[in-house]
Amino acid sequence: ENYVLAHGIRGRQWLEPEPWRYKSRYSLEEDLDPETSDEELEIINTIRQQASRHLLAFYRSVKNGQPLTARRLSAALFELLLQLEVPQQLEEWRRQATATGDLDAAQEHEQVWDGLIELLDELVAALEDAPIEPAEYYAVLDSGLDSLKLRLIPPALDQVVVGSLDRSRQPELEAALLLGVGEGLLPARLPEDATFNDREREELQAAGVELAPQGSVQLFHEEFLAYLALTRSRRFLWLSYPLADSEGKALAPSPLIRRLRQLLPQLQEESVGLELPGSEADLQFLATPRQAAGWLAGILGRGRPLSPLWQEVLTWLCNDRERERWLAYLGGIHYRNQVEPLAPDSVARLYPQPLRCSISQLETYARCPFRFFLAYGLRLKERRLYQVDAASMGQFYHAALKLFVEELRSSGTDWGDIDADEASAIIKRVVSDLAPSLQHEIFSSSARYAYLLRKLEQTLQRAIAALSEHARRGQFRPLAVEARFGQQGQLPALVLAAGSKGQLFLEGQVDRIDVAEYQGKKYLRVIDYKSSPLDLKLEDIYYGLSLQLPLYLLAALSAAPALLGTSAEPAGLLYFAVRNPYLRQKEPLTDATEIEKRRRRELKMRGLLLAEPEIIKLMDAEVISEPDLLPVQLNKDGSLRKNAPAVNRQQMQALLNLAQQRAADLARSILSGRVQISPYYRGRDTGCNFCPYRAVCSFDRQIPGVTYRHLKAIKGDFWQLVPAALKKEDD
Repeated sequence: ENYVLAHGIRGRQWLEPEPWRYKSRYSLEEDLDPETSDEELEIINTIRQQASRHLLAFYRSVKNGQPLTARRLSAALFELLLQLEVPQQLEEWRRQATATGDLDAAQEHEQVWDGLIELLDELVAALEDAPIEPAEYYAVLDSGLDSLKLRLIPPALDQVVVGSLDRSRQPELEAALLLGVGEGLLPARLPEDATFNDREREELQAAGVELAPQGSVQLFHEEFLAYLALTRSRRFLWLSYPLADSEGKALAPSPLIRRLRQLLPQLQEESVGLELPGSEADLQFLATPRQAAGWLAGILGRGRPLSPLWQEVLTWLCNDRERERWLAYLGGIHYRNQVEPLAPDSVARLYPQPLRCSISQLETYARCPFRFFLAYGLRLKERRLYQVDAASMGQFYHAALKLFVEELRSSGTDWGDIDADEASAIIKRVVSDLAPSLQHEIFSSSARYAYLLRKLEQTLQRAIAALSEHARRGQFRPLAVEARFGQQGQLPALVLAAGSKGQLFLEGQVDRIDVAEYQGKKYLRVIDYKSSPLDLKLEDIYYGLSLQLPLYLLAALSAAPALLGTSAEPAGLLYFAVRNPYLRQKEPLTDATEIEKRRRRELKMRGLLLAEPEIIKLMDAEVISEPDLLPVQLNKDGSLRKNAPAVNRQQMQALLNLAQQRAADLARSILSGRVQISPYYRGRDTGCNFCPYRAVCSFDRQIPGVTYRHLKAIKGDFWQLVPAALKKEDD
């Protein structure tokens, strides 16, 4: 199944006589997973043959060129059921149900085959050899199965019937309990018809046009249902209505309740609250052993002493023949959903020394240590699907922008000199070359993906236009694109001390490193491509949640002597959103220049810059008159506007040191074996957002001892906290 989902196998691919030979390739550059071996393919094709041979025989018997009739389809379906040994399986289920004393299930298994054969006979008798489409035959068969009745002997004369008011047959009852008798529910509040009102419906009906019932008729129908509900029981009738919804908002009762109060003033109303275990309402929870065990678990879970009554219940449950089942209920009160630290030998096997990590992996650990353990320790992965998701599109954008820059270099063209037509032609070639490389030519698999490819190309055209404007108005030029640092990269890894004995080799890939020269010094800035706008928050760096940009810049500065032959100074850390922005305007825009200006504002880079106007002007010479490229703006006198995301040299260095310290702290915690389920919490932003492992960790704040790791908002001067943070190791 995983193989089929990963390779998008469907439809006629199942009918091919040749064995499947699709290989696993998910990346535009390197295989993220080992290719499927020939031995694995042989196993997969064996399973395919076992799973599909009966269905293929059924398909071929139907699609043999002869006219489709109910007789032919029924015969083919009957033959398929025999080949699948359905009667034998039903008989085996019947014997098992009889052996376990489940006589209702035994009767069902015994009658369902005869009922199905009788239905097929009726279909053939009614439709015979009349032509019919498979969809029509399916609709008739589905309707027949839905109305199939099984004759079951009731286990007792007393029974409870649960149903809706509009069921076709309403039996006479001894007692009835109506739930949810709230305003707008009984009688139901009918929505207004946005197409025809009642008068227009009457006119259309008089003209011979058949429509659905008028609103007044539907209202009478609701009144009739209310009448049925109040008159079905012979002895007892209870009506229940909620006082509030799930969010605590007050709800009003139905008009029926008000009318009953007027007609029967002696009626007594009771309010049923949410009783806590251990209160006077305990007796009503002794109806069944399962109910008693669940309620007893609630009493014990709250640490309350047991009354003599519940001590007797506990003794009875422990001595019952199904005591293992009831004690399993009580065992849940000791569940804490906490993970013990890993043993040193487990840490050594999972994370061999020296520890090699990407920066995003460290950020994952900062979000939740257990998520890191599942993703990079146990290496759990979601099943691969044959689709273009957000990660695939991001990968496609990165590869396309890299190839664009490389083509400019090979042709000796400066990015700032290229015109829009030339850039568009290059992007078309790049997209055309890349498209077949992503997931087995997925962009040619359907019209939908062909359309998506055109949208991706449009997005790249828009991004290139914005980046070209950066090049025309600035002096920074790409020094390296997709620059990998680490064991297999062209740049050395960042080596950090992780405790007294551990070492951390930080590896990663910088989307773009730009360089410019000012007064004889080289200045570097790093740009990270994102699929949506993202801000660089100092608070996120402080807590280790956003370390990529500062550590990318640190890696670029460390590699500057190898890249430039000299040291370099930091100029900025920037995010660039690769997207095609939607302009929201109250009136249409007709000026093409104004439209482009608005688009550039939407694509403005975000991040942190060196607070030196001359360096900022190297990125955008028109930053004073047209502040639509960078996250900062200069006054007319050339000074920085207040609250601009810019820092001085000392603060920039302190920020890089802080990111380096946080990375070392996180690595130290990893090597100590800490894998606790502890996602961070900061308002709506939590470590559980978009986490694919929630089904594994079962994080639940209702379990005692389980809670979020709250991150306090940093108030006051951020830079006063940095020196102390650099001295203190994270615990």
